[in-house]
Amino acid sequence: SPAVRAAAVRLDNAAEALNDPSDRVRIAALAFPLPVVALRNAFADSSRRFRRAAAAHGGVRDLAAADDDPVVRARSMPTFQDEDHRVRAAAVTTTNAEQALADPCALVWFSAAKVLRRDPARLLGVRMARPESAPPVDRISLTPPDPTLRRPLGSTGLAVSPLGLSGHYGLSVRGFEAGVREGINFLFWEPAYREQSAFMRRLAPSLRDELVVAAGTFEASPKAMAADLERALSQMGLEVLDLFWVFWIRSEGRLRDDVRAYLDGEVARGRIRAWGVSTHQRRLARWALATGVDPLMVRLNAAHRGSEREVLPHVEGQGVVGFSNLLYGRLLEGQDGWKPEAWHCYRYVLELPNVTATWMAPSNEAQLRHNVRAMREPLPEEVRHRLLAHGDRVYERETRFRRCVRAL
Repeated sequence: SPAVRAAAVRLDNAAEALNDPSDRVRIAALAFPLPVVALRNAFADSSRRFRRAAAAHGGVRDLAAADDDPVVRARSMPTFQDEDHRVRAAAVTTTNAEQALADPCALVWFSAAKVLRRDPARLLGVRMARPESAPPVDRISLTPPDPTLRRPLGSTGLAVSPLGLSGHYGLSVRGFEAGVREGINFLFWEPAYREQSAFMRRLAPSLRDELVVAAGTFEASPKAMAADLERALSQMGLEVLDLFWVFWIRSEGRLRDDVRAYLDGEVARGRIRAWGVSTHQRRLARWALATGVDPLMVRLNAAHRGSEREVLPHVEGQGVVGFSNLLYGRLLEGQDGWKPEAWHCYRYVLELPNVTATWMAPSNEAQLRHNVRAMREPLPEEVRHRLLAHGDRVYERETRFRRCVRAL
């Protein structure tokens, strides 16, 4: 349990705790003196949560000041001199809130007002005039992603990079820019992905045309689906969405005739270019393929290999996109003195027959640059064998756990 391991961190084992896979344990280690080299190594290969907690530590301030997360940069050396208004907003504290009210950016002003509301007495005599305008929008204009990496996504007419990029773990705008530079043109969006929304709104039109953007809906009625589509277009500043997923279908009834008619109608009207479905249930995946759904999204990883046997052989030209390649990080936990690297898990999926692409969700640029090796490097045969054996052990452990839970 991470909670138990975090409580057990002491002066004599704090440096070792920095290697723990849990953020909770690594953050607990920050309360003790640490070797600078060990701390810097942990900071460079860690989640945003840990980097934010460690940013003020003297041994990593230079790394934090160059981090792609504005909160990390702000905590490394709080200042209102940074050009990035997000860094200035994150740097607002109780001691500098009144100074922050003079900032021309509305976001910084709101951060300061929120701090001052906690202490009404300080508001007396403080000028609270809201800035008239938000900071200017700097358009992102990059060299288009390398088209030679792209694969056709079934019969949709779309061509996508083998790795798709999701903002689930808060990858920054700079991180998405790095992804495009690495050749990624396939993006997965949900409403909570603020950094990704900001990236999309700032895209130069020429670059936007090179990307394939996917969003989706958990809803079951055409009216509710239309609302989700409208929200996606509005938040990303788009007129057309490339791919609209119907998420996690659990029965054939989710794709009633009126739902299919609505989705086909949106394609005909030009608001979406294609639609597909995702499911955990292999029977439904086969049914979707048999009824003409294209593309399909299914779970694919080295531990749960049922779709390799029961779904992929039924693909007849449709696009297939994988997800959960790391099994939420559990495949990266070491066993018997060996553990796979993340790119091994992604490459394993990309080399499966009939798979077009798969999703990844890095939290920082270092993870992204590591993962993109899967687009260019084949998986060594020895690593494949060890990964499959490792996946079998992970699957067996999870099966035992589920049986224990059911027995309670």
